[in-house]
Amino acid sequence: MRVQARLESTLGRDVPVLELFGHPTVARLAAWLEGEGKAVTMPVVQPRRTRRRDLARP
Repeated sequence: MRVQARLESTLGRDVPVLELFGHPTVARLAAWLEGEGKAVTMPVVQPRRTRRRDLARP
């Protein structure tokens, strides 16, 4: 919340918390901010499925 408030104060515009998490790197957030808040599509990453291992076995 501090980051959001600081950005809004510095930039003089609304920066939703959702956008901070939606753009996880400074570069992506900067690109979003420079694009006047236009949506930047991020790829959906699916977790890799692994085989279940029996933890009792060495």
